[in-house]
Amino acid sequence: MARLRGRWLLECVWVVALLRCVSGGELAQPETAPNAIDIVKQMRVFCSGLNSVACEIDYKRVLKSARLDSERSVHFDAAFQRPNLLSILMKDEDRVTYAWISDGTDVSTYMAGAEKYMKHKAPETLDALLSGEEMYVVNPSIEDALLIHELLQKSAVNALPAGATGASYIGAETINGEPAHHIRLKRQPADWDVWISAGPAPLPLRVFCGVSTIEPVPPGAKSQFTVDFTRWLPDAALDPRAFKFDPSSKAKRVSGFLPEEAPHPLLNHAAPAATLEGIDGGRTTLAAHQGRDVVVLDFWSMTCVPCIGLLPKVDTVAQRFKGRGVVFYAMNENDAAEDIRAFFKTRGIGLNATLHNKNANFPAFKIEAIPRLFVIDKAGVIRIVHSVQSKDLISELSAQLERLLAK
Repeated sequence: MARLRGRWLLECVWVVALLRCVSGGELAQPETAPNAIDIVKQMRVFCSGLNSVACEIDYKRVLKSARLDSERSVHFDAAFQRPNLLSILMKDEDRVTYAWISDGTDVSTYMAGAEKYMKHKAPETLDALLSGEEMYVVNPSIEDALLIHELLQKSAVNALPAGATGASYIGAETINGEPAHHIRLKRQPADWDVWISAGPAPLPLRVFCGVSTIEPVPPGAKSQFTVDFTRWLPDAALDPRAFKFDPSSKAKRVSGFLPEEAPHPLLNHAAPAATLEGIDGGRTTLAAHQGRDVVVLDFWSMTCVPCIGLLPKVDTVAQRFKGRGVVFYAMNENDAAEDIRAFFKTRGIGLNATLHNKNANFPAFKIEAIPRLFVIDKAGVIRIVHSVQSKDLISELSAQLERLLAK
């Protein structure tokens, strides 16, 4: 036993000696993980300082259920150059289906299928371009994960991107053959995993989220998305032709992609009587708010993609007017209460949802297409009707509510 103990002590001495030799005389210490916040800030500072950049972006959404797995993909070619040049092309294989181009003088937006394009004067800066209405068309199509548009803006370089409230370092990995830092951004309604190049150009390489929120997910199914950024060209000499808009010979210049709608037949008429069945079983009536509140009714369904895009905007306005005498109801068509509850939780929506509106309230309000949003004044009269055509609903609806409250 003594001989074994002596041998064990001798081996320990050799191990310690070896560690001292490897570490230059000191015991080797485990490396501490890099600071995730610092890495994200380095990415923001680097990107905001670029004069020009181009990349390719591939979005993939995977839906998995017991009966069927499905996949949807979108590809973008993107290029940006200061002070105000931009080109974002959405492609289906080699065919451009959507184009958003600024040549420094004009901004052109082209929609395939409709064979129409719009044109207006270009703002003076890239920041203003990337904060404009066109960004709201591109962003939802890839789950708001077009990080580069936010990173290029010179404002808020010290803030975390994508509305994140925190970041943690997961590890060093390889993405598409390139060493990368794996960072997890804490955000609502679900965290993002982001891979940032560990090379001299700290650019985003991938975004992944295990919860897809851009489209409704059937009960029992799971949906996730991945966005890959490849072929980066930071501060490279970009081809000037990339920023020239060449509409199809069939394309016609228009003022908008959607036809003008006739006024809703109930506009400026008394709102129909309506019973509102809450998601938790409570009931009230529209008449109960008369003389006290302005009421906003948002008619929607979980199977309606434009409705899903509108709900967060309505919720934003609802938060602005909380406690000010404006009441909001999300008038669901015919979805199950548990599905709506789970959906609102995932998306971080706090609106009051009402159930079973298809057979009574939809026909009473003459709903032929959704989304449809009604604003009813304190006297019970429908003063405003919105549809998906509203370009900047948050600002527009907020201004309208302020005017009604001031009366």
